[in-house]
Amino acid sequence: MLTVTVTNEVGKYSKYLKEPAWYLEVLGVSPSYQGKSLGSKMINDCLIPFISKCGGGILALSMNTDLNRSFYKSY
Repeated sequence: MLTVTVTNEVGKYSKYLKEPAWYLEVLGVSPSYQGKSLGSKMINDCLIPFISKCGGGILALSMNTDLNRSFYKSY
């Protein structure tokens, strides 16, 4: 199961973080809405302000494709 695999990978690398972190495992956008910056808006307008309001910290993103990796590199 993909979720278990991704979760296991995150667990493997999270031990290297030197401070508390927030984890984003899944951010899905319906195919009919992809390419309209909704994922970016969710991160910039909702997730990052929420993390800041809660004291900040590292945002660790886990992804399962190279396309997702290139999208999230901008954060």
